[in-house]
Amino acid sequence: MALFSRCGEKNVCETGAGTGRHGSLWLGLAKIMFALALGGCARGRQVEHQIRTGDIEAWVFFRGSLESRDVRDVFPALDAPAVLIEICPDGAAVREGDILARFDASQWEREAMRLERDYRLAVAEYNALVSAKLPLELQEISNRIAEVSGRLVQEERALEDIRQLAAENMASSNEVEQAEARCRAARQEDAAVRNQERLTRLYLHPSAIERAAAAVTSAEQELNLARRQISNAVVRAPVAGTMTWKLISIGGEFRAARIGDTIFRNQPFLTISDMSNLVVRCEVAESEITGVAPGAEAVITPLAMPRLEIRGRVETVGATARRVPGWAGGQKFFPMTVGMEERNAALRPGMSVQVRVLSERKRNVTLIPRVAVWWEGDTPYCYAKRNRRVEKVRLNLGAADDRNYEVGAGLAPGDRVLVR
Repeated sequence: MALFSRCGEKNVCETGAGTGRHGSLWLGLAKIMFALALGGCARGRQVEHQIRTGDIEAWVFFRGSLESRDVRDVFPALDAPAVLIEICPDGAAVREGDILARFDASQWEREAMRLERDYRLAVAEYNALVSAKLPLELQEISNRIAEVSGRLVQEERALEDIRQLAAENMASSNEVEQAEARCRAARQEDAAVRNQERLTRLYLHPSAIERAAAAVTSAEQELNLARRQISNAVVRAPVAGTMTWKLISIGGEFRAARIGDTIFRNQPFLTISDMSNLVVRCEVAESEITGVAPGAEAVITPLAMPRLEIRGRVETVGATARRVPGWAGGQKFFPMTVGMEERNAALRPGMSVQVRVLSERKRNVTLIPRVAVWWEGDTPYCYAKRNRRVEKVRLNLGAADDRNYEVGAGLAPGDRVLVR
């Protein structure tokens, strides 16, 4: 029996038993039906939403930090530890070739003075050898050759004379033998002196010249090295950008270098960042890696400037997961780089930023607002109003953003659903 046709409209049913046991029964039943009707009226007063089609964008959020794409470490190119005596202010804008720091170069200056003396002595020795000593040796050998040659000619003439006298029985055979021996000795001495000249010209003098030249070259190289060390004691900017002090280990502390500190060879103590080309470095958890890909749109917001939004795009996503210090539980992350398509002079390397990356975009799909979706465990459903009745409808959801879900099945455009 319908007691209410519409909310608030009462159909009066009269019976012959207005009182007594049957009257009480009918009165109780009327109260129950009235309560149910009120519930229906309350449900009808809930806000309705008409299902429509539209676009949906799904974004994933990450924390990261700004870095310069081109960061150069600056370190001393000295061959020994040196004491820092001058350093450029932190955050200074520098041009290529500007002086960033100076080191104490007194030890190399003293070494350069000694090496310059050695170099000059080596050059003088070389010049003396080439211009005087070797020519004099050759002249001495030439004089000996002339002397020995003259003596050989005399001995050969004397031998001929002795042989003629012996032929006339005016000289003994012993005298002939003695003359022949003297002649052989003169020939041997002449050959030895001439061979000495040949070997001196071919080997001895070139070798001496080469040794002297090598000594000059070595002394010059050592001098140039010392001069280069003096020059390297002045550290200059390799590129233009913003210079920052780098935190390094000094005397058991982890801090920036100060005047008076000893810096070791190839120890980076400064960095230069190209402020015109900044990127964002992020860490993507394993569970979120499917939501990002190179080329995806991104929006970058510095935490210090929440109203600033800068367009960007994902450039690279690491291929290998890695552990990140400070994260417990064994979770691994993939490094991600996001390029910035706009510039802003207020941005600085090291600033913390929030990055939202577009993981999915669908156009002209059926949408249901989040406030209309209910959950039973992992099963979504909604209350749809059909034929003036409210039905519980299970849903098949797809992509989602902060306001809507994509509905794959269960609803169609034009349907009306109840929202909270």
